[in-house]
Amino acid sequence: GIGFAPTLNQNFESGTFPPTNMFIQNPNNGLAWSSFSGISNTVAFFDNFNNTAFGADAIMTTDYDFSEMADVGYELNFDYLHQNITDKNDTLSVYFSIDCGANWFPIWSKYGENLSSETSTNMELIYTNQNLQNETIDLCNYDYMLCSLKKIRFKFENKSGFGNQIYLDNINIS
Repeated sequence: GIGFAPTLNQNFESGTFPPTNMFIQNPNNGLAWSSFSGISNTVAFFDNFNNTAFGADAIMTTDYDFSEMADVGYELNFDYLHQNITDKNDTLSVYFSIDCGANWFPIWSKYGENLSSETSTNMELIYTNQNLQNETIDLCNYDYMLCSLKKIRFKFENKSGFGNQIYLDNINIS
């Protein structure tokens, strides 16, 4: 398909998971991304703490069309929460695809201590509406130049190092 106009505002509050126009990739059929309800909101969640399967699991968007508004400029914003466990390095990465997911290209990645938005611990991180770390990716950056392409989809991928939970929220394209 052509793709949707580039508007995404996903806060995971719809009560449906995965939300409309988002898909789960779980190649090892182990634990997968799911929703988690905190005190006042719902987030996407991957349970690295209790995970026992190697592999990468992802939340993917549908295709977006930036071609008609290339001069506007777009950013991909999202919030996450992770607390590193010593010697157990989880990874959160963001990729894009221009061929319906046949090939993926990295645009952002953090792992281990660099991913941690809280002080390291050896205990399980349970989300109770802590301050999430915000990240912004300029989609019109010279390296990517995604803001003029027609069929772009995004993937948020967790690679478990058997460390701690990753919480993801407020995915926006604006």
